[in-house]
Amino acid sequence: MNLKSLVASTILLGSAASALAQGSITIKSSARNDSVYYLCYTMQEMIDGENQSEDKQYVITKKGKATINVPKGGAIYEFWGPGLLNNYTRKIFALPGDKIRITVTGPDIKDMTITGTALVENVARIEAEGDSLQNILRSLPKEDRAEFDRVYTQWRERYDKALPSHLNDDFGVYCIDKATITAMDKHFDNLKAPAENSFMAPLYEKNKITIENYRERKAAKEKIKVGAVAPDFTLPDMEGKPVSLSSFQGKWVLLDFWGSWCKWCMVGVPQMKENYAKFSDKCEFIGIDCNEGKSAWIKAVKDNEMNWVQLYNKPETGKPASIIYGVSGYPTKILIDPEGKIAKVCIGEDKAFYDDFAELMK
Repeated sequence: MNLKSLVASTILLGSAASALAQGSITIKSSARNDSVYYLCYTMQEMIDGENQSEDKQYVITKKGKATINVPKGGAIYEFWGPGLLNNYTRKIFALPGDKIRITVTGPDIKDMTITGTALVENVARIEAEGDSLQNILRSLPKEDRAEFDRVYTQWRERYDKALPSHLNDDFGVYCIDKATITAMDKHFDNLKAPAENSFMAPLYEKNKITIENYRERKAAKEKIKVGAVAPDFTLPDMEGKPVSLSSFQGKWVLLDFWGSWCKWCMVGVPQMKENYAKFSDKCEFIGIDCNEGKSAWIKAVKDNEMNWVQLYNKPETGKPASIIYGVSGYPTKILIDPEGKIAKVCIGEDKAFYDDFAELMK
C-alpha cells in the first residue's frame, strides 16, 4: 500500500470506527504537520511475541493535533514521532473508555508526556526511570564495576520496588511481568481479583504459569541430586513420536538441556560431538531443547549435525522435563547410571564435566 492510500485508509477507518470506539488517544505536537507512527496490537499478540509487525500505521497531525480511536476491546499502542530520536517508544495500554493524551514538545523521548489514566502514567513513569538509569550505565567507565552493579540492580529491581503498592490494580500486573522471579514469588499470590478480570488478565495468566513452573522447578531441584532416582518423562522426538526416559533403562544416559539461543550451549556442541563419537556404544546421549520454537530447534540440530537422540521440551501431556529436573540454567547436563540413578549434575559449560564423564565411561 502506498503512502497516500495508507493515510486515506487510516482516516477512513478512524471515521468508521468512531461510532463504535469506546476510547481515544489524542496526540498534541509542537510540529504543526508531522507523521506520528504507531503499532497497535492485542495483549495476546504481545505475550506471543507477535507485536513486532513491520506493518506500522501512522496519522498526520493537523495543526499539531491528531486523534486515534481505541477499539472496544482495548489495545496496546507504541508511538514514536514527531521527531523523536532513536525509535524510542512508550507502551500505552488503552483500555475501553480511556481518554489518553500524548503531548510532544521536543525531539527526545523525555519530551513526550502521557496522561489520562493511572495505568499509562505509571507505565510511562517507570519506563522513563529505566531510560535514566540506562543512560547512567552507558556513561560509566568500564573499570567502575561496583557502581555499574549498583545502578544495574536499581534498574533491574525498579519493578520489584513498585509492586507492593499496586497489588490491587492493573499496573501491578504490568510490574509482576517485569519483576525479578524472587519478587514475583513473594507477591504473586497477593494480586487481587482485578488482575484476573481486567484487560491485563492474559498477562496475569501468563505469569501464573511462570510462577507455578518456577515453584515446581525449585521443589524438584531439591530432589535432583547424585544418588537419587532419575524421574521419568516422555517428550516428542524430531518426528513427533513420544520417547520416554524409561525406554533406555539399563544404559548410561546423558541428558543435555540446551537451546540454540544459548551461547554456552552451542560452545559445548563440539565437545558433545567428540564424546558422542567415543562413547555412544556405552552411553545414550539425549538432547532436550528448551525455550525456543520447533523450527529453530530442528534447524540447529541439522546445521550442527547433533546426531544423537533429540527431544523437544513440550510434551503432549505431563510436565516438561526441564521442570521435572529443576533446570535453572543452560546448558544443564545430567548423567544417569544403568540403574537409573543420577551420577552427575553439571550446570553451565565446564570442561571438567567431560573429563569426569570420560573417566566414568572407562
